[in-house]
Amino acid sequence: MELVRVGPYAPVMEAQSAALGARIRALRTAREWSQETLAEKAEMHPQTLSRIERGTHLPSLTHARALACALEVDANGLFGDTFPESVVGPGLAALLERLRVLPDRHQTNALRLVEIYLSAVERE
Repeated sequence: MELVRVGPYAPVMEAQSAALGARIRALRTAREWSQETLAEKAEMHPQTLSRIERGTHLPSLTHARALACALEVDANGLFGDTFPESVVGPGLAALLERLRVLPDRHQTNALRLVEIYLSAVERE
């Protein structure tokens, strides 16, 4: 499924898609598999896997299930609610973990602040 890059949640969707792609890439490379190897095990086209890993496409439920099975992880292992340093780096991982435990309203406020900051930086 190609990402739609419009609307108020587009930055969030792009970030989630990029994080999922990075997580899948990290799981694949930890096993020392090529994209072709994982694509074959998950019974998908290598180009589809490449798009998912780059964060330009979200996997369908069928592809997500096939990737989880091929990588021998459950849904939490694939989508996880934690942010391993191998995926996002140590500083961001620590910050995301701190944000994760906040109540929803505080997470929403933090996300708004980050979006405002990023918008200002991108305009520079």
